[in-house]
Amino acid sequence: MSSSNLQQYIDPSDLAVLRGVLDEVGFVGTEANANIESKEAAARFILKEFQKGNSTRELLISAIKRRGESSHGELQTPQQSKNQAVDRWDNEGGR
Repeated sequence: MSSSNLQQYIDPSDLAVLRGVLDEVGFVGTEANANIESKEAAARFILKEFQKGNSTRELLISAIKRRGESSHGELQTPQQSKNQAVDRWDNEGGR
């Protein structure tokens, strides 16, 4: 009995891309302040996107940003939340 599901392996360079994406959008790194549930959800999301064929850094970043934009703030990346707060502060006359 054969399976129609192909096993997809992730090599170290793929892991570096995935981690770089999470770092760039604020889920990991020295300034990351997302809770563990948000980090895990983001990691699962980009892994699924990677498995769908969105395997470049640019495509993954675009996908996770779109996820945040379409969620009414619930699934925003930490970077999106920070940018939104800065924009709000700026609109209120901040300097």
